[in-house]
Amino acid sequence: MNDLDFKTVAAAALAEIDSLLAEWLPNGKYDGHEYVALNPNRADKRLGSFRINLNNGLWSDFACDAKGKDLIDLYAYLFCGGKKGQALRDVAERLRIGNFAPVQRERFVAEKTGKKERDSWLPIVPFDEDKLNHLEGSKSFQWARNGRKLGFRAVYRDASGAPLCVVQRFIDDAGGKSDLPFTWCKGKKSEESRWISRRVPDPQPLFGLDALAAAPDAPVLIVEGEKCKLAAADFFAARFVVISWLGGCNGWKKADWSPLAGRDVIIWADCDSKRVPLTVAEKKAGMLETDKPFLAWQHQGGMKAALGIGEKLHEMGCVVRFVDIPREPDVLPDGYDVADAIADNGAGMNAYDVVADENLLTYDSLIQEVSVAANPFPAPFPEKVAPNFQGVQGGEMQPENHENSAMLGGAVEIDAEKQGYYEWALKNLCKIDGKESFFCIPMCAIWGKREILAKLGRETYEHWFNDPRLPIIAKPKVDLLIERKRAEIIAQDPLYQADCNRYILIYGTTDVCDVQKMGYRGENGVMSTAALKAFMGKQRYEIWESSPNRLQVMKPDFGFFPFETFGISRDENGVAITEDGFVKLINTYNGLPFECSPDFDFESIRRKNLSFDELIFTFERCATIILSIKMLCNDDMKAMTWILNWIAHRVRFPTIKQDTALVVASPVQGAGKSLIFSRLMLRIFGQYGGVLGQADMESNFTAPYRDKMYICYEEVSSQRSRFDLAGQIKDQISGEKIRIEGKGKDAEFVQNFIGFVYLSNYRSPVVVERDDRRFMVIAPETKMPKDMAEMLAAEIDSDECVQEFVDLLYSLPLTYVDEQGKTVPFTAHTHPYDTPAKEAMKDWSAFPHEIFVKEWFGGELGLPVICCAAQTLFEVFNVWATRNKERHMTAGRFRANLDNLLGIKVYRTNVGGDKMYIVVPPENMMSGKVLRELVSVEHGLDRYYASHVSAFKSAANSYFYK
Repeated sequence: MNDLDFKTVAAAALAEIDSLLAEWLPNGKYDGHEYVALNPNRADKRLGSFRINLNNGLWSDFACDAKGKDLIDLYAYLFCGGKKGQALRDVAERLRIGNFAPVQRERFVAEKTGKKERDSWLPIVPFDEDKLNHLEGSKSFQWARNGRKLGFRAVYRDASGAPLCVVQRFIDDAGGKSDLPFTWCKGKKSEESRWISRRVPDPQPLFGLDALAAAPDAPVLIVEGEKCKLAAADFFAARFVVISWLGGCNGWKKADWSPLAGRDVIIWADCDSKRVPLTVAEKKAGMLETDKPFLAWQHQGGMKAALGIGEKLHEMGCVVRFVDIPREPDVLPDGYDVADAIADNGAGMNAYDVVADENLLTYDSLIQEVSVAANPFPAPFPEKVAPNFQGVQGGEMQPENHENSAMLGGAVEIDAEKQGYYEWALKNLCKIDGKESFFCIPMCAIWGKREILAKLGRETYEHWFNDPRLPIIAKPKVDLLIERKRAEIIAQDPLYQADCNRYILIYGTTDVCDVQKMGYRGENGVMSTAALKAFMGKQRYEIWESSPNRLQVMKPDFGFFPFETFGISRDENGVAITEDGFVKLINTYNGLPFECSPDFDFESIRRKNLSFDELIFTFERCATIILSIKMLCNDDMKAMTWILNWIAHRVRFPTIKQDTALVVASPVQGAGKSLIFSRLMLRIFGQYGGVLGQADMESNFTAPYRDKMYICYEEVSSQRSRFDLAGQIKDQISGEKIRIEGKGKDAEFVQNFIGFVYLSNYRSPVVVERDDRRFMVIAPETKMPKDMAEMLAAEIDSDECVQEFVDLLYSLPLTYVDEQGKTVPFTAHTHPYDTPAKEAMKDWSAFPHEIFVKEWFGGELGLPVICCAAQTLFEVFNVWATRNKERHMTAGRFRANLDNLLGIKVYRTNVGGDKMYIVVPPENMMSGKVLRELVSVEHGLDRYYASHVSAFKSAANSYFYK
């Protein structure tokens, strides 16, 4: 037992979790992937709060904050008073014994007052034919119909003709259609039988199994959807067995295709014309679906389904062919199918002709077409054309058909074969002046002597070389012709066309934008021309550089534009070009890495107004993240609500500038503030977030702020510079523009989208003024336990957990209870309230005169809070500042700073003809006396104020000699 390892024993216990829980907590039941039990360590009388995760062993009781990470922790909590060492030995011993009793899982059903417990319905397949007569009268059918009109009804049958299920089409008043399945089911508990709207268990049966069985040798036509099957079955009754499957273009994977093994099959795909889906950022920017390009034909839903079915049937030994539908999108209406072709009598596609054998595509030919479409670019244009005579398109040196040999020039006899080569060479080759090399006109290339000698022989070659009919061409002209031909080939080559559209020069710089890399793993696609040259190679780069079709963009029109559509701006003609020939705009902002899940019903969760415990259960994957934020707020739910709203607003509306910021400052290290506000938030914001330090805060160079929507300052620590930076920090938080300046580059002002967070182990990392409305301040008081920190880090590293936390943020109603107790919307301008940490920070950030007045009003100076001469109070301040080592200031600045501070008024009056300033505390500190306008007293202070001034001076004299 001395070599026991926690992880090993915990893993072994997890493998036997059902049996162990049955022994330890015999009163429990199962709720999905959780075991729900009564907690024996407290007066637990109702199942619900004490839960153990069956997948990983995590457990918690939210009614008493008890929790643990594995079954050893659970055993220690239940039986060992929290002693994990004893629990480790006991659990290990129990696992060595074994002999676990079989466990019968009992499902947990939450108690609901006045509501009937839900039953589980099991489909009965096949069922009796007479049950079809009762479908329309069933509650499930009437609920699904809800006043809608009835369309077709498709009855799925097995090979013997017995019914399996029904698909019914419903049509609403606006013409919207929905096809719903119905099965005859039996209740697991009630044993009642009735119609239920659901599918039969997978794999799903094909629609037409009875027809397949009745004609085992007939060719099979596969179409998409019950409507198409019903129409095509009548139209092609004499030629094919027509079948379909349940669930549309995405449901074919769940179908049972085994009845088609070895058959002759034709697949008719729907002609879909879907476009590339809009991203969340594009939707927010107001982009329309019609602004996006069409999906490639092989990625359209109908064709994808057809290809997938074809591949599966090909593997099952079927002879697979396809109807040759148009590849170009929008040639036919979106979703055009066999039923439409039959209905329009051939106006779109002729239903008879397209299924003729000579018009069908074989499986291999269509797969080859898909492969070419997926890889459209051929090999690069070769630098030199191989100078052979065979296989050259348009320039083959082939002999003409000569039956007899001939005499050339009366001296040289040439046989028929060589005579053909001789004639071809005279027509297609030109001698380059001054050289024994030749220009091939069809190839637009230079040929050498060797290849021609091999065909003509030396004697015939010499005669041909000196033949006066052989044209002579100058070398410069040859070079020009070759260059023109090369440019023509390059202009038509897909590779170089792709280069011109892919790499866009940022005019006025040595940078290039690679549009295919924009948004890839957070990149903006920028690379230097030197790097591009190294990637392409010299020749290919020079072709791109000199191409008149190369695109370029002005520097101000390239970059971070969150309100614009991602990528290159386009119009009806393609890429949008300005009158000067530049790309109109290139936007590198592609939205945040994590957006709300598209199928997530956050609206219903908003309406529930979940409590904290309900929030944990609803978003279980990110439970540690939620608990960590609660711990950072010292369990202050009001502070946690404000901070969650702030984070949610930042994530949901990243282009709306918040004029508030978060400050998390505490000497407690290891509280988890960096994990949440640095590591987690950077995962959510990706390249649009950044983590900076004190040096960045104090630096004059602000390039790190470029293209950012979130900045976290880590370890803000400088007490010396916090007053100097106060104005800069306030401007960054609430300013509409932010100054961007890099080393050696001119400063520029860009729109400010950044939300700021300041983390520090000091109590006062920033200056918080007395009437501050910018900073929300929290000071964590508890160090995070090591196991909780590990769980938090694991959740942050998990895409699924981070996605669930983002879904949580989108589920928040963004409302807040203000200081008057009213529920108000949480906006970018909602002011933070004064937490205890913020009040303490105000004291730390206070100026010397503010601290002095606060101590005066609080009685800490031992001086009466009454009217006094400004000069006397200033003298007291100087003594106080010296004793407390605070900054001194001039008398004039002291008077100016005191006026209107905490209700203080400073007046000037005359006493015996001399000018004098007096300081008057707020009215409620003057024993209810009515404040008089002293400036109107012409002959000095009245008796009341004079007595106060004299009394304060006497008290001050005592203060000086303490």
